[in-house]
Amino acid sequence: MTTLLPDLPADTAAAIPGDSLSRLEAALRRSLTPVTAQEEETPAERSATAAELFGERSTLASLPPAPALPAPGIASNAPFQGIVLGLAFLYLALLGRRLREVRSLMRRLSFDRSRSRRMSDLQGNAYIRFVRTALGFGLLLAPLLLLRLIDLRMPIGTLLPAEWLPLLVAAGVGGTALLLLFQVGSLRLWGNIALARYITDPLTALKLNYAALAFVLLTPCALLFLLAPPETAGILAWLLAAVGGGLLLLYLRESFILFMSKNISILHWILYLCAVEIFPVSYLWLRLTKI
Repeated sequence: MTTLLPDLPADTAAAIPGDSLSRLEAALRRSLTPVTAQEEETPAERSATAAELFGERSTLASLPPAPALPAPGIASNAPFQGIVLGLAFLYLALLGRRLREVRSLMRRLSFDRSRSRRMSDLQGNAYIRFVRTALGFGLLLAPLLLLRLIDLRMPIGTLLPAEWLPLLVAAGVGGTALLLLFQVGSLRLWGNIALARYITDPLTALKLNYAALAFVLLTPCALLFLLAPPETAGILAWLLAAVGGGLLLLYLRESFILFMSKNISILHWILYLCAVEIFPVSYLWLRLTKI
């Protein structure tokens, strides 16, 4: 079988070495030779193994497991956000409708000892309704703050399903209401049994006024704390603690001045603090920590 090869000029062929000319001829023959069926059925080249590429001592490195995503906080829960936004709307509505009473409450707060007794008065039907409304909203705000604080330490979503959140809020509202009823009821009972309403009634009014004042002053920061990311929530929590601690110190100061103005021993003031203020709060906290 003869194969037609291109003719090269004599001088060109003479210039090419013999071995190069033979290789060129072989390459031209392979390019012009038709592909047979046997060559078409030749399987593709196999893939190289890891041992061939990297050596027999190479091993497959296992990837570290992906870090688990943190559980979503309570602030990302839709019912919780709805409750907070509803509370914000009610707070603005209360300020808009009871602005005169809010100003009256703020004017009652004074560092002057001669004027501080106004915080122990509850006068006027409109003012009394404002204080009761503020306390009602405060009963809803307090358990929300507690749930948010717990969620920052231990996400509630990892403990309970999201559907239980309204039940937790309702239980918190009930517990806060029981705490307030116990404190106010204890003062009323003590006043009626010991015939000491001259001290228990002003003390009750003082407590309610400071509770309403705490709601008015702390609610804006508290609403931001409830929906803020964890980093910002930590700063807002310290701000709430600072303002709330200041109001608590003012309340203790006012109650002490009230006892002293009635010529009542300081031992009775300490007994009041232990029995009415510290005991119920510490008892509830102890029960919560055992859940």
